[in-house]
Amino acid sequence: MSNPSNGFDRPTLQPQGHSQTLVERAGARQITLKQYQNGIVELELALPPVRRMILSGGGAKGVAYSGAVAALENEGALAGIEMLYGSSVGAIMAAMIASGMNATEFDRLCDETNLLALLQSPNDSANWLQQLFSRVGEMAPEVLPGKAGSYTQLLLSVLPLVQSGAVPLLNLVREQARAAVLARIESARADSLSPQALAIKHKLDAGGVVTFADLALLGTLIPHIKRLSVTGTAMFEGRPQLVVFNADLCPDMDIAVATHVSAALPVVFQQPGSQGLSFQEDSELTFFQDGGVLLNTPVPQLIDPGSPVDLLSGSDMLIFKFEKSDTSDKRGSWTQVITDWAVGAPVSASREYQKRLLEAFADQFVIVPLKTEKGDFTTALNGTLNFVMTVEIKNHLQARLKQTVEAHLAARAKKRQCFYFASIDDALLNLTDVMLAEVLTQGTALPVRDIQAWRMQASELLRALEEGITLANSRSGLTFDALRALIARLSELAFDDARLGWLAQALNQPEKANFQQLLQIAGREESGSVVLSAAVAEMRRRDSRVIAGNIRRTVIYPSLHLLGQTSKNIDLLLRADQLLVRAETAEQINQALDLVIEGYGSRNPILSKPWRSTTIADAKAWRVR
Repeated sequence: MSNPSNGFDRPTLQPQGHSQTLVERAGARQITLKQYQNGIVELELALPPVRRMILSGGGAKGVAYSGAVAALENEGALAGIEMLYGSSVGAIMAAMIASGMNATEFDRLCDETNLLALLQSPNDSANWLQQLFSRVGEMAPEVLPGKAGSYTQLLLSVLPLVQSGAVPLLNLVREQARAAVLARIESARADSLSPQALAIKHKLDAGGVVTFADLALLGTLIPHIKRLSVTGTAMFEGRPQLVVFNADLCPDMDIAVATHVSAALPVVFQQPGSQGLSFQEDSELTFFQDGGVLLNTPVPQLIDPGSPVDLLSGSDMLIFKFEKSDTSDKRGSWTQVITDWAVGAPVSASREYQKRLLEAFADQFVIVPLKTEKGDFTTALNGTLNFVMTVEIKNHLQARLKQTVEAHLAARAKKRQCFYFASIDDALLNLTDVMLAEVLTQGTALPVRDIQAWRMQASELLRALEEGITLANSRSGLTFDALRALIARLSELAFDDARLGWLAQALNQPEKANFQQLLQIAGREESGSVVLSAAVAEMRRRDSRVIAGNIRRTVIYPSLHLLGQTSKNIDLLLRADQLLVRAETAEQINQALDLVIEGYGSRNPILSKPWRSTTIADAKAWRVR
């Protein structure tokens, strides 16, 4: 186990004086450790292998992803990817890759699939009309020259499909995922398959569907099958909410249904409905829209800002984003207001907020090239809604992305990461068990064995603590008295800041429900434990980061994008936003909210203060008490 970080920050440490090299290029990550005269330790190492792939939404532009899969397969990196995240068309493509489809199969699917046919209605009368318009559209380029003919064909083909249920798309994903998973199971060694894997095979052979749980289980046995996470936008009354479909939240859900929900382009598709999900009441029916409405690039840290990320492996992502057009609408413009109204969600505010958060991950971006010698495919008609894209253009965009990914992987292989720690022990505690063993092979005089022994002892105590909490819950209930001896032994292990920090992080692992229960009690009652106090402080810091993020997303950015927002209010909101970016306590959150409550003015030039303000009301509601 290594020391989990929140993935966003560490205290700034400044090395001073000359340095002494303690370890040089050890192991697969080429670990180098240097210590400076003021005691600061520098850890330099190669980037981690790519383990996660994030596919943004982009409508018909998603056919370019075939080029990325080809590059990753050629470079031997595709098999090492463990998790795929997708939104909108990115969800569809992620589902195909996660199901084990290879580059050749994936390319054939992208090139040969008739995108318009996927949107057609199963209703015979509606389908007849849609096909008639499509045939008329096919004749447009022969009658009208150049772009006029192309756009006329596109409009005649797409407009009759508006509010389509896209049932053929659902069926395609379901059938292709089933076939790909079965092919991977059948090609695997029989002795590598568990009884559960064989049960999945029998289910799929009988016509069953691929679920998120199926992919999660098979991914542990077959490298070409991956875990999958898909985003959607639930249209609850009042305001839309981001929802996530994955093996943890809805293990038995058909991945085809989830991707169908995620790819429901606003206005173009009907809003699909679903029941029986983990966040719903028994008979509740929820309608959904495109996952890209609220989060078009589903980086996991944006989905769950409070989730920890291992400090040394947080940069293991390839984040695919489509190249943007040169034009963009100003905040609060009529175009943005009409778009938000038509979609029923704060699209423009969500996009700006997402853009700000994504800046922290810029070095992991792969920008899908869309402006080429064959045209500009960044626009809605020529890109997102271009469901009549020719195979020639598809292959061209795929080739350009393949080159881009190859260049990114080559540059990535040469990069080095650098971290600074207050002590040697702090640096070593952040290394994984494998890294510690690799450092040890250099015959170093560093206290590696001491760190290994300490971490083993701490891990055993944490397991005992977890079991003790389970036992206490099964009896009279959880109290400090039942665990006092274990807690005292943990405190004895925290004899310096590095070890105290490691234990505080370990107790805040989100998947450890018992530890979360213990910290909730420790937050209300005096524990007398330095370890629990540090862990509670870390828990509250994470909670504050999540709350601050929610305020930025639901209050600050929607207000920035209000029609006719004043420059004075914009300055005020941006100042509050900066306070929230740095907020780690309830007091700091309230300071930012009070700035808005007291200083927010009317958008009406006649009034200085608004009679009624949703922004002020929301800011008051978010104050932490």
